[in-house]
Parts: sequence; structure tokens; C-alpha cells
Amino acid sequence: MSSQFDTLAGIAIPALLDVFGRPAVHLNSDGDELNVIVMLASEVTPFGSYGERAETRWSLEINSASAAKIGDFFTLETDPTPDDPAPDPTVWQATQLLADDGLLLKFSIRKQL
Repeated sequence: MSSQFDTLAGIAIPALLDVFGRPAVHLNSDGDELNVIVMLASEVTPFGSYGERAETRWSLEINSASAAKIGDFFTLETDPTPDDPAPDPTVWQATQLLADDGLLLKFSIRKQL
């Protein structure tokens, strides 16, 4: 028997991903490619002994039903620019699980070159 929260979460999570998400291809450790919706975010965080330097850290959130894991790859289309009207897609790798609330998985990610 599902609770009202489960029912609401089942509606809210897909709606949230539809509004703020971006289409991506998820390559899991089995070599399966799956079309998914992810939310990509970046933040500038201070580091160093006294926070004297800053670096941009990227994160990716995905529906927990995707069973994404550390080491998985996510390919996202890159927006065209006047200098590059047909850019190559960007590939990100999940490097650390930052949060798992049972609905969304949040990973720290690193761009693959």
C-alpha cells in the first residue's frame, strides 16, 4: 500500500525533472545506454586552508529509479554557439554520491576529456 507521500513523490519528481532537467544518455557499468533526464548544476566553492581559492564543482541529479552508480557516464548535448554551431556532446562521469533521499540521486561529476 503506498502512502500519499509516495503518490505525490511519484508525480512531483518526474514533473521537477521535466521542468529543470535536460535529456542525457546514461551509460551504466553493464554497458547499457539509457535515455534519461538529469539536472546539471555548478557552484563555486572555496578551498584551501583559509578558503583563499575557489573552484567550480559540478553535480548531477537523476531519478533514483535509474539505479545510477559511481563510475557511470552521462552524455549531454552541448548548446551551439556562434563559434561552434555543431559542438560535440559533453561526457560526465559520476565520481561521488553526494545525496540519496530515495527519490533523487545527487552525484559529484567530472567532465571527461
